[in-house]
Order: sequence, then C-alpha cells, then structure tokens
Amino acid sequence: MGRLTAIGRVLQQLPEQGNWHHIRRFAQIQAHWPELVGGAVAAQTRPTAIYHQVLHVAVSSPVWAQALTFERSPLMLKINQVLGVKKFPPIRDIRYSTARWAEISMVAIAPPRSQGGKHGVPSTPEAGTAQDIVQRLSRAHAPGMRCPQCRRPSSSEELARWQMCRFCARDRWFTT
Repeated sequence: MGRLTAIGRVLQQLPEQGNWHHIRRFAQIQAHWPELVGGAVAAQTRPTAIYHQVLHVAVSSPVWAQALTFERSPLMLKINQVLGVKKFPPIRDIRYSTARWAEISMVAIAPPRSQGGKHGVPSTPEAGTAQDIVQRLSRAHAPGMRCPQCRRPSSSEELARWQMCRFCARDRWFTT
C-alpha cells in the first residue's frame, strides 16, 4: 500500500504539476488587472479567458473596445512583464468584446458588497451570491405581478415606477 499524503499538501502541489500553467497565468492576470489597466478601465473591463496566447477581455461597451484596441501593445508588454515570459508563454494579442459583459456584470444585481477591493474595484463576490441573485430576481418577478395594460409578467419595480411594464412604457413614452 502507498503512503498517504495530507490533502493540504496535495492541493498545494497540484497547480505546480501537469498542465496548470494556463490557469495560473490567467489567475495572475486577474489578480493584477487593476494595476495593469488602472482603476477606471478595470471597472469597465474583465479578463475572461486566454486561448492560444490571446487574452480575451469583456468590455462594457463598444466604445471601450475601440479605445482599448489602441492600447493593446503597451498592455501586452505590461502583462508579459508581470507574468514573466520565462515562467509562462507570452501573451501575443488581446481581443476586446462586449459579448460576455452581461453575464459577468450580472453580479451588479446582487446587493452592494463592501468596496474593500484594490483601487475601488469590488472584491471577489462572497459565497452564496448566486443564490442571492436568484432570490432577488424571483422576488422582483413574483407570480401574479402583471402589467395592467398588456398582462405580461412584470417586476414590482416596473409597476411602482411606471404603473405598467417596461414594454408598455417604452411604447407609450419613447416611440413616435
């Protein structure tokens, strides 16, 4: 029979073995992101993945994607300096997209948390945040809450604000 090893030691050694370098590299980029891009940019962007040495970044709007495209080269240099090209393969390109921003920013629906993160960026969400979001959404779209005009399911916030759903409000006030 083999000798048993403490689980803590196994977990410490696991990232050092095998094909974990890409996960460590991405985790390091996420940890240093506010320092690399600055607080204002970090609030509007999130690194989402690295595929074939290309860093993919979600941005809040196409304007940010356009503006940051011009900053790709200096940012790649900074990232590669922080990562150390001897330890990790260098980042060859950065691609910006709004495609994943909505799912990443879904955390904004949750109640505000402590702003204890670095550079004013919120710290990592606490455990249970997903459940909090689901509960909050289910309360907002409670069964029986319907628009009095079109009878669509509506949130209590919409009905309190406009006395109708967002679709009826849009049709009434924002279409000519």
